[in-house]
Amino acid sequence: MLAVPHEVLFSRSAHGSIPIRVHPPQKRGWSGTYERLSCADGGVQATYFSAKSLIADLTRNPRHGYSFDRYFNLRKVATPTPPAGGGVLDLFRPPLVYAEAITVVITQPVIPTVVPITVHVPTLPQPEVGIDLEIRGYEVRKLMFAGFGARIATHGYDPEEVLQEVFRGILARNRGKCPFNAKLSSFGHYVFMVIECILNNFHRKESRRRSMEQGGVSAPASMREEAEVTGGMVDAALLAERTLVNRGAYVPSDGGMPDAIRKLTNHLIRKASSGAAVDPLSLDVARLLGDGYSRMEVARALKVKQARVAIAIASLQEHAADWL
Repeated sequence: MLAVPHEVLFSRSAHGSIPIRVHPPQKRGWSGTYERLSCADGGVQATYFSAKSLIADLTRNPRHGYSFDRYFNLRKVATPTPPAGGGVLDLFRPPLVYAEAITVVITQPVIPTVVPITVHVPTLPQPEVGIDLEIRGYEVRKLMFAGFGARIATHGYDPEEVLQEVFRGILARNRGKCPFNAKLSSFGHYVFMVIECILNNFHRKESRRRSMEQGGVSAPASMREEAEVTGGMVDAALLAERTLVNRGAYVPSDGGMPDAIRKLTNHLIRKASSGAAVDPLSLDVARLLGDGYSRMEVARALKVKQARVAIAIASLQEHAADWL
């Protein structure tokens, strides 16, 4: 080390040009002491007991690889020896002023005080998730009509009903596991995917409903001859009006059974003329059943087995399905 007692050196400009006061070791085997001074008032800011720790603090690198002389550029430089009596330049050199060396003996190492520093890290705002329909509902509406308006019109759906289903789906997703997040997807792409999913579900639901619904019922033969019945279908309300019996209407004493048997006979004749297989015992079985006979009594009256009566009743039920 080439520094003299109490010499003040300066750190490199890249490290702030901080003044450093050097106290060389007083005894062999001791290490020197280095004080970092304040640029404002020259006060001691920190004390170091080795050159390595000093340079590590200045460079902020514990593995800096500098020696004290190399860092402060204190290497010896060979200077020419002046001639006897001095050179010409000595005539202009001011007289040397010798300062008295001050020796400071440190009996107790000074440990720098560690002042805790509280660093307040600003909390980043959490990204907002979900879609506020009160603010962006009109954007959802525009995206639905722009991307799916033709599809909705082709299937004949009510656009407002579909829009309400879309709003309900978005509200469910706001509270579920996949709300809208601007960091993961754009608004338009997210809304487009939601509308497509909801519209597919709505289409499946409507297809099932339409497959189960029927605009009318099959018209019986007595009503197919009328002009207002076309295509073999009749309105269910009209059929109920024709078949239901008014409680206040007059009922004949015979219950109208002869008239019903007459109409049934005409119906079976029409069926047979059209090529349908009609059981010849059907009318006889129908008359006896209308008179209140049981199956056993019908079999005894017609002198046939009960199984034969059951076959006639099954045929009668088959042909009477479209008769009123």
